[in-house]
Amino acid sequence: MTRLSRCDLRRRSRVLLRPMVLFRSLTLLALLISLGLVEVHLRFLVRDLQIESQKLQAQRSELLNRQRMLVSEVESQKAGGAIERYAMTELGMEYCRPEQRRSARVAEGSVKRWQEMSRSLALADAASHSNNENLLETLGERMLILSSVSMARDR
Repeated sequence: MTRLSRCDLRRRSRVLLRPMVLFRSLTLLALLISLGLVEVHLRFLVRDLQIESQKLQAQRSELLNRQRMLVSEVESQKAGGAIERYAMTELGMEYCRPEQRRSARVAEGSVKRWQEMSRSLALADAASHSNNENLLETLGERMLILSSVSMARDR
């Protein structure tokens, strides 16, 4: 039987521990590298979100300014009869004289049918696509008939 000395035991234990130490070291290194990559990736994401946030804030302020401008324009158009002036000067419209005005009497049944059509149109949104098309075609024909009759009366 061979006698083992302490030197032999140390050599054997070092040989046995080396792969385990190497594995643990590589695992720790891989973990640190992956954490570093995740941090870099998150920093890029945060920066991209900051840039997008700045762009959206600039767009929002621009849209708010545009909204304020449009509201003030509408208010100025409403005040002082600007729409009437525009219609008279630019579009050549003028007020009708009493002798130019015409009125027509409409049968009560026609008014009821018109109201029913408007109710049907409101219900058409819930109906199927083919029903909507049929209803709109019917309404379109009736509107065409009504508009051609009124045009003929105006001439």
